[in-house]
Amino acid sequence: MNPVDFLNVANRFHSSSDEAELRTSIGRSYYATYHVLVQSLSAQGIHFSRKGDDHGRLIHYLAYSGDSRTRRIGGNLRALRSARGRADYNLTRTIDAYQSQLAYQTADRAISLFNSISPGDIQHIAGAISASPPFPSP
Repeated sequence: MNPVDFLNVANRFHSSSDEAELRTSIGRSYYATYHVLVQSLSAQGIHFSRKGDDHGRLIHYLAYSGDSRTRRIGGNLRALRSARGRADYNLTRTIDAYQSQLAYQTADRAISLFNSISPGDIQHIAGAISASPPFPSP
């Protein structure tokens, strides 16, 4: 499956009047970004355990990437993860179209920025990640 398909779902729902669809859009925005990054970095030999701690691991890797673009993407991913947590777990808090649209736009920009990075730069970033401090296991 192409993870960008998740972003297409988010696009369909991000302006909905149905709160469940708004929440779904936020979640799909996060997961589109997460999976695009994991697939690309995995292809460069970066290790992911395929467990729950990979979400924090990816943000950690991006923080130590040595590249301002991927650090920015990591900040966007952190914000999307937080928004997804609120959308999925805090059902007493109302989610509105603005929050959903913001998540969608953040994901779209992060994926576009990541895709604009040259293959050579991605290899350099992967090398910096490989040399970074280990991810602290829970």
